[in-house]
Amino acid sequence: MTWRCLLGSVGMLLTVVHGGPGWAGMIGNFDSRVQVDNRYFDGRLTLEQRGEITLHDRSQQVRMGASFALRQRDERGGEVRINRLFAGKRFPAAGVELTLGRTERSDSLGFYTLDGVILDWSGERLGFHFYAGIPGRIDDYRSIEGEALHGIELYFHPSGTHRFLHQARLGWQHYRDETSSDRLNWGMAARTKRQIAYLFTGVYAVQEAHFEDISGQIRGEAGSKGTWQLSGKIWQPRRPWLTFRERFYSLYARGRQSVVRGDLHYRPRKRVVWSLSGRHVAREQGDTGGGLSAGAELRGDSGWRREFQFTLLRLGDEVTGGAWFQFGKPVSSRSRVTLRTALQYQNKALYGVDRSAGAELDMEQMIRADLYFSLFAGYLWNSRLDDEYRAGARLTWYLDGYRPGKTE
Repeated sequence: MTWRCLLGSVGMLLTVVHGGPGWAGMIGNFDSRVQVDNRYFDGRLTLEQRGEITLHDRSQQVRMGASFALRQRDERGGEVRINRLFAGKRFPAAGVELTLGRTERSDSLGFYTLDGVILDWSGERLGFHFYAGIPGRIDDYRSIEGEALHGIELYFHPSGTHRFLHQARLGWQHYRDETSSDRLNWGMAARTKRQIAYLFTGVYAVQEAHFEDISGQIRGEAGSKGTWQLSGKIWQPRRPWLTFRERFYSLYARGRQSVVRGDLHYRPRKRVVWSLSGRHVAREQGDTGGGLSAGAELRGDSGWRREFQFTLLRLGDEVTGGAWFQFGKPVSSRSRVTLRTALQYQNKALYGVDRSAGAELDMEQMIRADLYFSLFAGYLWNSRLDDEYRAGARLTWYLDGYRPGKTE
């Protein structure tokens, strides 16, 4: 029943698109895939359908959008997830845009859906963003769900003749679940005459009376062929438990921690980029240490692309080292192949030494300008855990004829 309802909704959206001459702007894609995956589905055959579409009626200043995912594992088992389903209207004379429905939001709380209302107003130098609704969890991300969430953010844009400040932001947020909490957040972006860019953000938890997140970033040019970046971050994880992704994040710690990082990118030739980065990590609960990363990206005239990256991180007696390689090449004007490989060594106090190696292969064929068929397969060998594998086929239709990641 749910499948028929969602497919019917998609059909109505497409009818609106083709039947209404006012819908001048349309972006989105529909992705169908069949696969076997022993990581999440015990090696069972799984059918997935994902869709994302955004419509613009420029004459009426109306915007609509939907994003969904359907997964069928057998005749009885299935699940449906709607991440976006909204409609918005812009009033140019007042500088206001009103959005109703389910949208996606990302902030210091995580990445989640919001069922409610969003109101944006922008003037010549000032603007504000108001939101209110019910937050919902998104799987595999640091996410939240609760009874209510609302907040407002104020923006200041200096005049074009200003030499330093580009934008300033100040906001307040109230979140209610089993308990209530308030947060103040701010941000500032600036640039000097010498093209040095500054970005500073922060979040203050009112009830806990501490800074939950503070970060800063400075970027500049190193001669005519290089760029540099210095960044720092101090944060306190909001929840005491680990999400799925954070279990594999080597810098994660339950207490307060800080990271200072420096990056350098050098482009000796048009199609060659070298990178080097270093970091220092200090953790309230855990060891202090640092790490180095080095990489390169090479591109050929025929469209092939190679990327290398090597990483070494040491926190006290714990060591993590790895190497990653990717090679992509067009086989013809309508097809391409991409190979990725990775090696990793870990020596952790909790479980000792773990060695792993993985490989992944993607082959893509263009049927027409907006329709692509691909085959994919991957395998991960692990000395401590069971091996993992994934393989399948995918058919993707791009409604606007644009495909992200086109061969350059």
